[in-house]
Amino acid sequence: MRLILFYMAIVSFSLSTVLGQKADSLKQLLAQKEGIESISLLHQLVFENWLNYPDSAEQYAEQALLLSRQLGDEASISTSLRLLGGTVIYKGELEQGLLYNLQALEVANHMNDSTLIENALNNVGFTYYHLGSYQNALEYLLRSLKMKQLTNATYGKEHTLNNIGLVYAQVNEFIQALEHFEQGLAVAEKNGNAELIIYSQNNIGNIYLEKREIDTAEMYFKSSLKLAEKVDNANWESVALTGMAQVHIYKKQFETAEYFLDQSFQLRSKIKDQQGLAEIYFLKANLLLAQHHSDDAFKYLDKSDSIARKIKAKSLILEIYESRAKLYEQIGNIILANEYRKDFIALRDTLYQDVVSRNLSLVPAKIFEGESRMKLQESEIALKEKDLQNLVYISLLILVTPFSILMILIFQRNKKINSTLKKQNDQVEAQKEEIETQKEYLESNFKELERAKNVISKQKDELQILNLQLAGTVSARTIELQKVNERLRTTSLELDNFIYKSSHDIKGPIVSIMGICNLAMTDIHDEQALAYFAMLDKAAMRLNIIIDELKLISELSEVELKNTAIDFPPIVHESLNEAAYIENIKDFKLNLKIQEELLFYSDEALIRLIVFNLMQNSLQFMKSEQLKNCKIGVHIHQKKGSLLIEFQLFGLQL
Repeated sequence: MRLILFYMAIVSFSLSTVLGQKADSLKQLLAQKEGIESISLLHQLVFENWLNYPDSAEQYAEQALLLSRQLGDEASISTSLRLLGGTVIYKGELEQGLLYNLQALEVANHMNDSTLIENALNNVGFTYYHLGSYQNALEYLLRSLKMKQLTNATYGKEHTLNNIGLVYAQVNEFIQALEHFEQGLAVAEKNGNAELIIYSQNNIGNIYLEKREIDTAEMYFKSSLKLAEKVDNANWESVALTGMAQVHIYKKQFETAEYFLDQSFQLRSKIKDQQGLAEIYFLKANLLLAQHHSDDAFKYLDKSDSIARKIKAKSLILEIYESRAKLYEQIGNIILANEYRKDFIALRDTLYQDVVSRNLSLVPAKIFEGESRMKLQESEIALKEKDLQNLVYISLLILVTPFSILMILIFQRNKKINSTLKKQNDQVEAQKEEIETQKEYLESNFKELERAKNVISKQKDELQILNLQLAGTVSARTIELQKVNERLRTTSLELDNFIYKSSHDIKGPIVSIMGICNLAMTDIHDEQALAYFAMLDKAAMRLNIIIDELKLISELSEVELKNTAIDFPPIVHESLNEAAYIENIKDFKLNLKIQEELLFYSDEALIRLIVFNLMQNSLQFMKSEQLKNCKIGVHIHQKKGSLLIEFQLFGLQL
């Protein structure tokens, strides 16, 4: 979910210190002030409003810029341009924001004001990051950080460190990204800035989400939400809520994830954050996709796609293509799924994230090369100044003969200085040559990596084609399995109908046989005949029970079960008597134990069927062992929400 880094950092621009007055009191003061003081109050109003009321913040920034130009105050013009750029970027107008920030940097460079320059560099770099120009972004951000380090500036350093981390995170350099985020967190904690602590923690949490270290990510987001209770910052609170939603999506706790997304959506809607709303719509679509709610997922993807195209968020559009492909594959539309996969591959290749990642490694070397060139120029200037001084000294010595000895001493001294400067110049030249060598080496490696990338890209395309063919094969096999399942279901239904009709047709003759046996055993007195009729009666009863069981089993899938309180003692005794009669066992003992106050609800017919079969199987086993005195123990009790019926056979020789 790397794209969440795009909108969570919207508020990371380096701006002036926010005063403690609330917006209403600032408005009252504004009516009483003029000139530079009025501009300062307008800047403070921008800070008070831009996180939660960006439209109002933009109006205050425009008023400050107009008034600054009327007064001709370049420092106020640069600051106003930077504030105006921040507010329009926050609303998703990235190209306009870049224009304002470049103008702010131009004014700051004209003034040669290090504070204004380093803040403008940070904002320009951050804007390039949002536009997807990561090499330019890193170059400006590293220059801003270098200036802050040289001037020992602490204000805005947290923003710059976090922005550098965002660039590295976007190209999957998670180790460097995490390093800069943690540095930013340390500076924020040192300065006691609660809002920037939340911001840094959210960035770190998203890195751990990318690394699938879910528990660590959850720890940082929880810490941010706890701190957000004390800070009125809807933007960063909504980011932490979105992070928690992603954590619960990974844990497949979908209801909790939806709750956090709804909370974040309310805050984003309130502050009209287009990038944030697009991301939340995208996450909701993925949440519905995970739950196989395809129709609703398409609706949210359409909403996300509409906003993403409006604000030109290419990385988000890339992920939308991938999600659409998964959705169409889920509903069986392989053709559209393949089309979106092709769109995904085409857009992914245009972003060249791997190449960008390698180019970023050249940026620090490029900055170092520029610094070395500046040192060389300074050394040359110093050398020229010394030469000029030497000429002056020589002229004076020629004009003033009494000071000839002094001229010799000065000449020797200058010669020594020139020698020292020449050595320094040689060292700088050596450094320059070494940098050139490193640059050539890096460019050579870059070309090799480019060739490797082309090979990998070709292999990826071939693999993609194979995946598409495999997807078609799987789809065809799925259709075949559905047909087989349908035939099995039809066969099962026909078997159930056969069992039902057969049991109905057979049951009548069996009941007649049982009735005749009962009459015969009443009227006939011949012992052998009575024995035969008794055997016939038992066989008929056993067959009748089997038919009832078959009928009950065949009706289980359609008949609604009746849940009633089960009275176990009569069921156990009746089942034992029936089984003993069928198996012709007269001498038996039953040891029945039922848990006290046992209350169990189920279908009584099913319970009778289960108990009877267990009882009959027990008697048959004991009969096969030729036991004369049959003793059966039955223990019925509940354990962990389940009903246990335990049978114990006594007298077995193990």
